[in-house]
Amino acid sequence: MSVSEEEVSRIRSLTDIASLISEHTTLKRSGRRLAGKCPFHAEKTPSFSVNVEEGLYYCFGCQASGDAITFVRNIEGLDFVEALEYLASKAGTSLVQTSTESNRSSKERTQLLKTLEDAASYYHETLLNEKEAGKAREYLRSRGYDGDLVRKFRLGFAKDRWNDLVTQLKLTNGLAQASGLGFINKRGSLQDSFRGRIMFPICDSSGHVIAFGGRILPTNKESSNSAQLNEPKYKNSKETTLYSKRRTLYNLHQAKRQIVQSEFTVICEGYTDVIAFDASGVFNSVATCGTAFGEEHLTILSSFTRKLVLAFDADGAGQNAAEKVYEWEKKFELDISVAQLPNGKDPGDLLKSQPTLLKEAVSKSKPYLSFRLDKLFSRANLSTAEGRAKAAALAVSIVNEHPDELVKDQYFVEIAGRCHLEPEQLRKIASTSSSPNPNTDDSQPNRSRPNKSRQSNGQTTKENQLYNAEREVLRQCIQNPAEIADYVDIVLFTTPIYKHVFDCLMSSSNLNEAIELAGEYGANLIHRLSVEETDALPLDAASRLIEGAARRALMRLEQDAKFKSQQDAIILLDEAIALRRAVEDLRNPVSSGKAAKELLAFLVQESLEFGK
Repeated sequence: MSVSEEEVSRIRSLTDIASLISEHTTLKRSGRRLAGKCPFHAEKTPSFSVNVEEGLYYCFGCQASGDAITFVRNIEGLDFVEALEYLASKAGTSLVQTSTESNRSSKERTQLLKTLEDAASYYHETLLNEKEAGKAREYLRSRGYDGDLVRKFRLGFAKDRWNDLVTQLKLTNGLAQASGLGFINKRGSLQDSFRGRIMFPICDSSGHVIAFGGRILPTNKESSNSAQLNEPKYKNSKETTLYSKRRTLYNLHQAKRQIVQSEFTVICEGYTDVIAFDASGVFNSVATCGTAFGEEHLTILSSFTRKLVLAFDADGAGQNAAEKVYEWEKKFELDISVAQLPNGKDPGDLLKSQPTLLKEAVSKSKPYLSFRLDKLFSRANLSTAEGRAKAAALAVSIVNEHPDELVKDQYFVEIAGRCHLEPEQLRKIASTSSSPNPNTDDSQPNRSRPNKSRQSNGQTTKENQLYNAEREVLRQCIQNPAEIADYVDIVLFTTPIYKHVFDCLMSSSNLNEAIELAGEYGANLIHRLSVEETDALPLDAASRLIEGAARRALMRLEQDAKFKSQQDAIILLDEAIALRRAVEDLRNPVSSGKAAKELLAFLVQESLEFGK
């Protein structure tokens, strides 16, 4: 499986890195660069910078760096070729691979995506125009869905026929099964996977249809046959090479930009819940696809936001759910809260009766622990001493599940106020009923995950402090290569890593090639320098470096003169005087350009002679 360098360069050139990264974090103009909060780690102050001209990014907080391909690989969890395919698709082109096997795989994927897209279009047109879909349209209207909402989510209808879709799309057995749209029945015939259902296209984060969810139409039980009554309310596509339920979130492709802008997302249980929130003005909601919300979903979402609002019964699973939520908050550095939906009401119900409550429920969401306590106290009898004591004991047991001692103590104060008790009484109850958790370090309650790159690479911290003339010249070589080219040479550098990076820059035809040559640390330095702001002029930066090199040469001349014959010493001292005058000319704005070139030529020659 291989891709030519020319093809990699082509995909890079077609990619708008600012648009790509803006899907995950809000970028704002900062000088010549774009800046925003890093999508790879939680932070309050933006430290992530993008050089649009060179197509590179760098985070000054966690040192994440790279180009569009690196970004997609880290964000989407893809390998190199998959990332190129992803970017090619976004750019409206196809990736050209060199090996027969790779081309075959790419063509198969393209064919599957086209087939699923054709199916979505057919289902959608059927719902909008076919007489047989009349009951489906009537049902959707009863749920508060208008034409705009149906079109936005491309809802469709699968006719209640054995092989309508596979016949209309002329699907082969292999393609129908590989896409999940059909299967071979007991009679050996190809049959549609979905029949008599309202269809919800499921897309990947780029908007490609990869699967479907189908809801059966409500029927009159007396007139329905037993087989139809035994059908599940919702049916999802089987998992395929394109579709994994654990790694897919419904509506993410449409919600991701709003998620980044609003800095939070709403997690729903199903497709209709997402649509209900969207219809009520909450455009940043997503849902799982027939599976429990889990860590792989969190891994995807954590690249867009660190704040989640749960819009389902988050208290239903009790302590096990609590342990998961607290574990997720710590592991992914998340802030998880719960929307305050009325008891017994799902978002779909509220869309019909009280749509404004959906938006209000999100805006008034509460931290998970606060939500659980509110539910407890809403059922408790606080009018008697016995009722208050019982509620306090249950509340303490709930609070004790939280791993953060400081958070727990604040809730003990709140519970004490509600139950007319002293906080110290609750602390004593908590200390006697809790058992130590060997996996929790409570001595540091709000400890963030250690930054591996900072701990393992002491050079990075040191490098951040070396903001000197050599570094500035390298920055100019990357950002303004044409303006500084006549004034620099490797002889000007003394720091090994800077000398190495300069050598890579000079021996490469473009920046990406230099990055590949530079090695891990050198590549990281190039990424960083490419996004750092600078007010220095290229000639001024080069002049500082040239002057430093000239003064070192001057010291060598004067030192050598001490050990030479009088005649030779006079010659060396005359060279030193000329060198001093050249340095003075370097400082004169009128003569600095000419002096810089002359001094550089002298230093290159002196380096050759000095090295003999």
